[in-house]
Amino acid sequence: DITWITFSDPISLAAMSYGEDTQQYYQAVHNMILTHACLSVYIKSRNGTVGLDLQANFYKAKNPDVSGSDDAVNRAQQYGMALFAEPIFGNTGDYSPTMKNILGSKLPIFTASQKTNSRGSADFLGVIHYNTFLVKSDDSKSNSRGFQLSRDQSTLRKDTYFYPEGLFHVLTQLSAKYPSLDMYVSETGVAMKDEGVGDRMRVEWVREYANQVLKAMLHGNATLVKGFNVRDLTSHNYGVFKMDGNLRHKKTSAVLYKQIIKDGGFERGYCGPGGFPSGRIEHVDGIYYDMFPEDFAWSSATSAYQIEGGWNEDGKGMSIWDEHANTPGKVLNSDNGKVACDSYHKYMDDTINEKGIAYYNELIDALKDAGIEPMVTLYHWDLPLHLQKENGGWLNQSTTEHFEQYAKLCYERFGDRVKIWITFNEPWIVAYLGYGVASFPPQIWSPGENVESV
Repeated sequence: DITWITFSDPISLAAMSYGEDTQQYYQAVHNMILTHACLSVYIKSRNGTVGLDLQANFYKAKNPDVSGSDDAVNRAQQYGMALFAEPIFGNTGDYSPTMKNILGSKLPIFTASQKTNSRGSADFLGVIHYNTFLVKSDDSKSNSRGFQLSRDQSTLRKDTYFYPEGLFHVLTQLSAKYPSLDMYVSETGVAMKDEGVGDRMRVEWVREYANQVLKAMLHGNATLVKGFNVRDLTSHNYGVFKMDGNLRHKKTSAVLYKQIIKDGGFERGYCGPGGFPSGRIEHVDGIYYDMFPEDFAWSSATSAYQIEGGWNEDGKGMSIWDEHANTPGKVLNSDNGKVACDSYHKYMDDTINEKGIAYYNELIDALKDAGIEPMVTLYHWDLPLHLQKENGGWLNQSTTEHFEQYAKLCYERFGDRVKIWITFNEPWIVAYLGYGVASFPPQIWSPGENVESV
C-alpha cells in the first residue's frame, strides 16, 4: 500500500499567485481540485491512500451579541478552507450553496462526472492551522464578502498571536462536519523571533498546541486525529534546530518534542507548572495532559526546494521558485535554493560501509574462535573528517546524534558476540589537546582563561 498527499495548502498558493477573490484565483482553485480528483482515481486504482493538506483557520465572532455575527462567521468559513474541502469531503462533490449563490458566474462549474470524481476523493485531511480571526459583519457595497477579519490583541504573547485553543476548535468542528474523516495536524504554530537554543516561546508552542490536539481527541470527539507534525526542523522562524552556517544546534523545543514522542504524550494527570518553562495550560476535569494512542504518528517535514540544491543540473528545468528567488529584491538576503543543504549530491553520505562491517565481523569471529573475548572501544580519538569540516566536530551537539547512531549500528551488528563495550578512550585528551591547546587533531586553539594553571 502507498500513501500520497496531492497538494499542500493549495488555497494559499492560489491566493499568493493570482490574488485573493479574483477570477483567476477561483479558476486556479477549481483546476487544482480537478487535478487532485484525477490523481486520486489513479492512486486508488492501485490500492493507494490519498489525502491533501488544507489551511484551516478558526473564526469567531468579534461581537457575538450583534445581529448577523453568526452569518459573518459562516461566510468567513465558506471563503476559507470550505471552498476546497466541500467538493472533496462533502456529500455533493460541488461547492457549497452559499458560495455558489454569492459568487455566481465567478465560480467555475463542475460537470456531473467531475462531481462524481471529486466527492470522496481523499481518504484523509492534513490540517494546516496557524491563525484565529475575529469576524465582524460588513454589508457595505465595497465589501462583496460581507465580513471583516481582525486579530485578537488579547492573545499576543511576545508579539505573536498565540491561541492554541483555535486548533482545538478547528479539529472539533471538522470532526463534527466530516465525522468519518481521518485527520493529521500537518502544520501549526506561530512565527517568532530567533531566541537561540533556549527557545522558551517555541517550547510553549510545542507543548500547548500538541496538548490541544490531545484535548480535542479526549474532550472534543475528534477521535480520528491520527498524527501531529512539527512544521520543520531548521527554518529561522519555526525550526526546532538552530543553524549556524553548517553547524546544527538542538534547541530546547527539539528536546521537548523528542521527549513527547518517546513518552507517547504527557505525564498522565499533570495539570500544573513544571519543566522549562512553567506550563500555562489549565486542566479539564482533572486531566489535560495525558497519553496519545499507540498508533498516533509524530513527524516533521521539509521540501525539495529547501534541501536539494542542484537547481540546474542533469536536465532539471527552472521552477517558479528558482525564478522568484533568483530575482533581486524578491527574497530577504537574496537567499535561494541553488545549493541549500545540497541533498541532491549528499543524500548517500551516511550510507553504511558494508565492507568495513564485514572486516570487523571476520575479526570478531577470529578472536572468538581463538578463545579471546573481544572488548570494543567505540571512539579512540579518530573522528570522521567530514564531521569536523562540515559540522565542527565535538563542538557541535549534532555529533552526539551521529555517535548515537554509530553506536547502535555497532551493537546491532556485533552485539551478539561482543559483550564488553567502552564508549570513549580518554575523552579529556580529545577535549583538551584537540579543542583546547591545539596539540592534537583537529588542532582547535580555545584554551579559555588561566590556561597556565590548568
